[in-house]
Amino acid sequence: MTERCMTPIFRWAVLACCLLLPSSPRRGAEPVPGPAGSHPLFIVTLLQTVVVVNSETAQAVATIRLTERPGAVLMSPDGGRIALSAASGRALWLFDTASNELQAVTVGQSPHQLAFRPDSGRLYVSNANDNTVSVIDPAVPKVIATVTVGRYPGPLAMHPTQPRLYVGNRADRSISVLDTGANQHALPAPIPVGHDPVLLALSPDGNRLTAADQNDTLSVISTQTNDRLTTLQIPGRSSIQQILSSRDGTLLLVLVNRDASGPVGRVYLLRADNHTQVGQFLVGRTPQVMIEHPERPLLYVVNQATDDVTVLDLSKLALADTISVGRTPVDAALSKDGATLWVVNQSDRSLVSVATATDQLGPRVTLEAPPALVLAKP
Repeated sequence: MTERCMTPIFRWAVLACCLLLPSSPRRGAEPVPGPAGSHPLFIVTLLQTVVVVNSETAQAVATIRLTERPGAVLMSPDGGRIALSAASGRALWLFDTASNELQAVTVGQSPHQLAFRPDSGRLYVSNANDNTVSVIDPAVPKVIATVTVGRYPGPLAMHPTQPRLYVGNRADRSISVLDTGANQHALPAPIPVGHDPVLLALSPDGNRLTAADQNDTLSVISTQTNDRLTTLQIPGRSSIQQILSSRDGTLLLVLVNRDASGPVGRVYLLRADNHTQVGQFLVGRTPQVMIEHPERPLLYVVNQATDDVTVLDLSKLALADTISVGRTPVDAALSKDGATLWVVNQSDRSLVSVATATDQLGPRVTLEAPPALVLAKP
């Protein structure tokens, strides 16, 4: 599960109360979905609310009022919880997606980024001003361990199969490796990388870790030896927005939201085995996020300044479509089966659905407040 970290103007912390409880399951039968349905959407807005939307009916069914702005927001792999870290202070909240109940946990100073263990049994929080990582048992919830790492820890990447967490130390130009097993400790000898590592991405098999730094450099690391395999420079004074490994592990995808000419969005496609560039696509202006289809070789790029979504065909290395979705789209989420892409538009305060088989727009939900991000429960 990819972390939905808010861009700097949307960094918030959350404090909310429970407004909606699901129906009790009948004995001897499957649980009956509540008003939110089986696969609800959760929309965080600029007016400090979380809106719960039934994805089958496209109806908002609950609004949870917040008192502060969150920084990073992440759904657990099983969809049972949403973690929200404070933009400052020491606060973190765990939101139950079935009951809409919220529980607070005190972590280190300035919680920065979040990562769940693949089984959703542990949550990890990098505390930028404490140089630590908090380990949380979300079932309690409470901090069960605090691990010292490098200076100003930020991005996190969880290994998909091994008990390893990678922590980008932004002030140390290094990556700490944490043993997420029983001992919960940092391994010796952090991995050196470029200046201010701000993004981390693991390949699907966990064998390669890519770190993007503030100099638009990519460091590709073997997680088996912790050695740097190569260093790549993204051209044109670009600003790297996101890095992502393709679902089949053959490509490394790099989204930049500007180059030397201004806020021109591009996606660079690099071969994962030898790191050579195999494609480069111009997308819309000021792209925010890219999302890969769970079954088809399609990549969706949300472009804020051009009010559209670019669709790339990764198998053909070609542009497939450009979909106009609304004014100032800022985020998107795919349904579990990939049949629907949900896009939130900030200026017209809307949530719109796109049928991925036809790229046709479906129901549009008008929201009471401008949205900032959307999460889909699997």
